[in-house]
Amino acid sequence: MLRPHTSLDAKSSEAIRGAKLKRRDLLKKILGLGAIALGTHLPYSRLSESDNSAIQFTAEPELHPALAEVFEALMTDEGAQTLATLASASPILSEAEPGSESAAAETPKPVTPVQPESETVDDPLPLASAPDGEDARLEKIRRFNEVFTDDIFLTSGEYATLIAALKRINRVQAYVGHGNFNILAFDDMLNYARGVPEIGRFRQDEKALMDRLFHDDASQLGFFGKKVIVRMTHRVPKREVIKVPYTGHYLYKGDALKLYERLRDDIGDRLILTSGVRSVVKQYQLFMAKAVASAGNLSKASRSLAPPGHSYHGIGDFDVGKVGFHINNFTAAFAQTDVCRELQRLDYIGIRYTTRNKYGVRYEPWHMRVVL
Repeated sequence: MLRPHTSLDAKSSEAIRGAKLKRRDLLKKILGLGAIALGTHLPYSRLSESDNSAIQFTAEPELHPALAEVFEALMTDEGAQTLATLASASPILSEAEPGSESAAAETPKPVTPVQPESETVDDPLPLASAPDGEDARLEKIRRFNEVFTDDIFLTSGEYATLIAALKRINRVQAYVGHGNFNILAFDDMLNYARGVPEIGRFRQDEKALMDRLFHDDASQLGFFGKKVIVRMTHRVPKREVIKVPYTGHYLYKGDALKLYERLRDDIGDRLILTSGVRSVVKQYQLFMAKAVASAGNLSKASRSLAPPGHSYHGIGDFDVGKVGFHINNFTAAFAQTDVCRELQRLDYIGIRYTTRNKYGVRYEPWHMRVVL
């Protein structure tokens, strides 16, 4: 599993390089592959309304052959905007509990998020040209969505296993409900899978892959945070958490809840909890979905999401956003909102992932640090 990124063979690369793909056709291909990483149910009828302008391939794909054509298109500016539109319809990424007030108020709509200039990159940065040490880490944080030459990829077989396991995890979430899923323990997930035919037992290769994602040294991926949950079977103590009304999310009682309530007092009901306590299972789902969207690039996934066992959401941290800002609350566009500007004026908050953080994770102005 832990191997550097490699290119397609010359024949496959030549066949793809210089090709064109229509925007609407790209969407159909994504949906044809199941759009598993996005969790979207965007209907085909909506595709006929999409702009079908051509997208030119310009760079060598360097992706798994089965997905190279689709993901190469996503490397272009137009492709990235198309992906962002699909992501805005994602129930996985929106994280609102179905039936909750916030879910009703924030029905996903296919809108293109604002793309700040700081996230616009003209050409890929090969690792060889990046400075060593801290400067290299900070460069990767800034260009978190790019592919670097020392990134670690899953093999094609492991990638297929990853998709199968993620589908099964998503079926567990659908069965237990989004709110309950946020604090679901690993053993309980396995029990649901064994006992509910429509979920189905996790295969041995799926369990083996999840075991490695939890136990392998995350620093090999470029993630340098400590492991804050040491057992894959860790349980969120229910007596220590409280469900926050109208969000579908939980917070730990004590410091986390007090901080959130103080933020709401100071900023008002424009601020909302977008992600609270996450069990190991919840972090698996988010990290694996990001890895699928990254074509099996675990390093790229770890620049946006902590690997399972490493998320401070498991022990106290939480995310906030602006009501009605939907998926943009998890992008750099959030930094331009009035809610974020007011947060930055408060002298009692801390941001976990700053622009110069030691963890190797992208800047996240929405992530409130509770645990030191």
